[in-house]
Amino acid sequence: MRPARKPNPKFPPEEPPPQHLTEPEVQDPSQELLGWPGYRTQPGHSGLDPLESTNELGHVLGICLRDILLFRVRTQNPLAWLGMFVIGLLFLAPLATTILYNASLGEAALPMLVVTFFPAFLGILLWSNLAYNMVEWIRK
Repeated sequence: MRPARKPNPKFPPEEPPPQHLTEPEVQDPSQELLGWPGYRTQPGHSGLDPLESTNELGHVLGICLRDILLFRVRTQNPLAWLGMFVIGLLFLAPLATTILYNASLGEAALPMLVVTFFPAFLGILLWSNLAYNMVEWIRK
């Protein structure tokens, strides 16, 4: 255990920071969390500030990713099916080209495979959701 420091006579002892710098002022517990995505404003504001807009985007993308991972993307719209197919194809394209040109990439092949795996995984999940939607549509 280290001994306590002796006060330096040249510098005054540290004062604690003002309270408004240490604790956020939250009057209402509902103001702590942004809540569900949608148009909402804080009291006294006319719109979302950049930080809230970034939080809103992250929240929406997180919900979309969660629904894709849990196979909860449900639609019967053929245009949405086409969109899911095209986006899944775009996510799988980098992995397919990496595998196709694997021999010519040499030492860079393994890092490229690692980098392109996550988008390809999302593409496979999108196609799985698409297949599930089509099977549900055929059963009806």
